[in-house]
Amino acid sequence: PQVFWYSTAVLLISSITVNAARFAASKGKISRAALWLLLTFALGAAFSLMQVEGWKQLADQGIRFVDPENISGSFFIVITGTHLVHLLAGLVSLFYTAIKAFRGKYSADNYVGVKLTGIFWHFLDALWLYLFIFLVVKS
Repeated sequence: PQVFWYSTAVLLISSITVNAARFAASKGKISRAALWLLLTFALGAAFSLMQVEGWKQLADQGIRFVDPENISGSFFIVITGTHLVHLLAGLVSLFYTAIKAFRGKYSADNYVGVKLTGIFWHFLDALWLYLFIFLVVKS
């Protein structure tokens, strides 16, 4: 479904916003970093909702999780579903890190939580791009 293309664009934009959070934190602009983290969280949530919409569209096309006649549909749902579980962990991390930033737990000298959250988020983005390209090329 076309929504997977849009969700990919949203996830790529979220990579930019999480980078902006890291940059703001490195400059000591912690409140701004927290806002960038929350924007990244919102984009990640939008990505998740788009994924669910994509699954609904696939179900409308007859592609279901358990379908002995279309095993590739089952694999697609397992692969994207596993990514979504990891993404939920990323959303928790983004939210937790944003709250810590709003509470003043980071500074220009100590923003390792923002860095680590950013690294994990970039990993999720890269993993989705790989999966998306793999799934598009295979279909």
